Amino acid sequence: LAERAVHLTNINDQGMVVGRITVRGKRQAYLFIPGEGEQVLRPLPGDVSCEAMDVNNHGTVVGWSDDPPGPEGGTQAFLWRKGEQMPLPLPAEAVHSSALTITDDERVGGWLYWQESPEDLGQNCSFLLRLDSQAEERAKH
Repeated sequence: LAERAVHLTNINDQGMVVGRITVRGKRQAYLFIPGEGEQVLRPLPGDVSCEAMDVNNHGTVVGWSDDPPGPEGGTQAFLWRKGEQMPLPLPAEAVHSSALTITDDERVGGWLYWQESPEDLGQNCSFLLRLDSQAEERAKH
């Protein structure tokens, strides 16, 4: 696939491959599309690293994007479709998140750290989200 070390995480029936590579010491999401070649997906704005975890048979990719190291911030789940990358539309109480899998009917599974208020200690939980066009439009803005 590539003349570099690629950590592959998934492949769909059309031969699209996702995973991560290391660029200047930072993880970057990797995507290979047959007939088009490889792409390196950039982290979400303000983040420094990312990883693509899964791709469905429609070519929708999910993964996570991460802030710079330090005491603040954390991972954020993302969605990539047809060249456009955006945060996964999750509730505002989701402080950290990661999208790990996506089905062909666009159900996304992953984990998140949920905190209802700054005083709340929060909790980790799994999620299953069905994407819809309205949620995606909200995530773009």
